[in-house]
Amino acid sequence: MTEENNKLWLESWQHAEVSLKKIKQDELCNYDYEAHLPAINGMLQWAFDNRTIRMTSGLIEQQKFFMKMRKKQMMNPLFDAAMEIQNFMQKRKWTFCFIGGLAVIRWGEIRMTQDIDLCLLSGFGKEEKYIEEILKSFTPRISDALNFALVNRILLLYSSNGAAVDLSFGGLPFERQMIDRASLFRYSPNCEVMTCSAEDLIVLKAFADRFKDWADIEGILMRQKNRLDFGYVFEQLTPLCELKESSEIVDKLHRLIQ
Repeated sequence: MTEENNKLWLESWQHAEVSLKKIKQDELCNYDYEAHLPAINGMLQWAFDNRTIRMTSGLIEQQKFFMKMRKKQMMNPLFDAAMEIQNFMQKRKWTFCFIGGLAVIRWGEIRMTQDIDLCLLSGFGKEEKYIEEILKSFTPRISDALNFALVNRILLLYSSNGAAVDLSFGGLPFERQMIDRASLFRYSPNCEVMTCSAEDLIVLKAFADRFKDWADIEGILMRQKNRLDFGYVFEQLTPLCELKESSEIVDKLHRLIQ
């Protein structure tokens, strides 16, 4: 049964990669920057408030980031959306954690992000129950969101303030362990959310194997330095890459660390 679940998970991931790329391209082409100026301004302000002067430049940069955020009367729209969906999950006692851009801000180089990514531990075969419950409270971003989620294990949503939310359904032992290892991080006085660990974020980013993912990994490596458990990283990443038949990803990460 585990082998069947692994095969289902990989097939869903591969199918979702193609579908999501097209959806993301369409969303980017039709992105209304004027309508989203509050979110864009909020992220730029947050990055400015937490910046430090770079002492070096180039691929290998030694940077430190102070995560103390100035108190504001208005919360950043993305942080507001993250709190909304976290409260929804916690009210139902569902297990989850945030991944993607919010986790990168915590562990790596501070960068702009326009959406929220999280993983909900649903297991295999129970996804529809979760999807139907979520769609009672959140607006889908595509017309056939339920069937898309059942095929791709990703539910595309809008929060109440219009922020895009990508919710993936986890079922593998790695995803369960990732959520168990997650911890709270305070982004602002009014925003404290559960994010994955730096090591688990590296595994996710390396497995995705996109240009921007490797840039994010480099930022995590520079910022976290000797605090990372690389034994755990390769223990989790290697079997996933074998399943994907992409062992070169493991070699690439070794080279980047060195």
